[in-house]
Amino acid sequence: MPSQLQRMRQDAARILDLRQTPKTALGKRRSSEELLAAVEQALAAADIPRERWKDSIPQPLSRVPESDYQRQVTQLYFDDLGLEKLAAFAVALRQLDPTLNVSSLGLTQRPLSGFDVELGVEYFVYAPQLGKKP
Repeated sequence: MPSQLQRMRQDAARILDLRQTPKTALGKRRSSEELLAAVEQALAAADIPRERWKDSIPQPLSRVPESDYQRQVTQLYFDDLGLEKLAAFAVALRQLDPTLNVSSLGLTQRPLSGFDVELGVEYFVYAPQLGKKP
């Protein structure tokens, strides 16, 4: 019985570890140009005019707590998008680059139709902490 309980605890610890590990991660931080190129391709795939994309602001790189990963988020800003176009963009972005995830979404209703959109796009970088003991 004690050995079975020990194995169950080990399995539970492995499951927790897997939940904290990103499904996809890069070996190094990507350049802004690479990310922006993926955004432009997704805009084209979703049939969204390039001029609807107003800005992109990379956020500071942050460590995923208790992991060997860092998280890079870039905030994207769009004017006057419908929800269908926004969804098509998010799907196209993920299909073009499976390492990219939508991490946040802010919508502001426009007076007549559509939304102004703030979209957080993130990816993870494998970056083991130096001196970390197992």
